[in-house]
Amino acid sequence: MGDQHETLHNPRLVLVAMTGLVGVGQAAAPSQETVRVVYAQLLAQADADQDGTISIAECKSIFSDRAIAEKSCRFWDVNRDGTITEDEYVERVMRVTKQKKIVARSSFAERPRTLNPEHCRAVYAALEATYGPQGWWPAQTPFEVMVGAVLTQNTAWSNVEQALARLTGRIALTAEAIMALDEADLADALRPSGYFNIKARRLRSFCEGFLAAGGLPWLGALDTAQLRRHLLEIAGVGPETADDMLLYAFERPVFVVDAYTRRVFTRLRLLRGDEGYETIRAAFETALGADVQLCNAYHALIVRHGKEVCRKHPRCDACCLHGGCPAAHEQDHALLTNARARS
Repeated sequence: MGDQHETLHNPRLVLVAMTGLVGVGQAAAPSQETVRVVYAQLLAQADADQDGTISIAECKSIFSDRAIAEKSCRFWDVNRDGTITEDEYVERVMRVTKQKKIVARSSFAERPRTLNPEHCRAVYAALEATYGPQGWWPAQTPFEVMVGAVLTQNTAWSNVEQALARLTGRIALTAEAIMALDEADLADALRPSGYFNIKARRLRSFCEGFLAAGGLPWLGALDTAQLRRHLLEIAGVGPETADDMLLYAFERPVFVVDAYTRRVFTRLRLLRGDEGYETIRAAFETALGADVQLCNAYHALIVRHGKEVCRKHPRCDACCLHGGCPAAHEQDHALLTNARARS
């Protein structure tokens, strides 16, 4: 861990560096799960006597600068008993990162923002072998895809299905019919999707722009870059929503980036997790090429995997990517370490 940390003379900043949390910014503190994994990494390096804790002497072995080691050890050793337990470490990290608003960043910050095509396809092959074809997007028409893309913002798809059922029970699913519906009635129909008043306004705004542009014939005639710019000009349509429409309604070779994409590929250490949307999208599109069917199926598989296995609290034991996932290996090590400490 060495030299890059030894230039820091504040024990709290040393703590930050040691946990891979570098810099001060506006992001939220890391989860306790993340901090416990980091402690396991430190334990693997410093726990010479394999007792499941880090002693003051063992902690000093991490730093060649004795003064920094002394300050850091005193800071972590909450109970002043000469050892640093996992709970002490987590308590200190959570308190400091909450106070200082530390930006969580991966220790792989130097990784180029590119994706290896073979690795990306290997992940896809594993997901496809596990889950099979997903048949996504579930819609009867391109316009229904676009309506669904607006409604799925910040909610589960099952809620969108309920909202669509309520809406189509009242009117035909066309832009003209939506615009003719009273906004309060539209909001009531969309109630299951959450944020229904906001979504009613956004859906009306989208339909207005859709009709003003000439509908599907005119929009479909635009090249992908022009169409994307046009969609992004509509109020309430952000990059993910626009790319949902491009990929699933217009069958353009764009890769949709969502929270599941960030979570899965950050845990695989193929992304840092703090890259911008466009950076991640471009990386995937470069790695996968202009393949509409691959982009379609890949995104759907990532969503399935993120919902069922690679959750916020992951089910690593059930993961088809476990063998090549550093985060899973870290969790395995942490569990083993905890088991040893309690035995």
